Amino acid sequence: MAAGGGNGGGLFSAAWGLWATGFGWIIATDFRGAARRFHGMSQKFTLFDRATTSVNGVGFVRCVAGVFALAGPPSWFSGLWNSEIPPRCGSG
Repeated sequence: MAAGGGNGGGLFSAAWGLWATGFGWIIATDFRGAARRFHGMSQKFTLFDRATTSVNGVGFVRCVAGVFALAGPPSWFSGLWNSEIPPRCGSG
């Protein structure tokens, strides 16, 4: 399928919105310590020396996740709206 053609863009937006909503709400609400675990994993897998990197706390991670939680539903619904297949008028 050509880029930008068909319903791929709408389905991608719907999938991204659903993922962003779930990820954002789980991390922002710190469900079962998810934000602390995510922050710990991100600190564990840094590419640079830990002494020279700036360390952001769990509050920053939760704030960024809150942005995902708020941006997810509009993207999800707009993706569902744009992925509707129009009815065919004829076979010719």
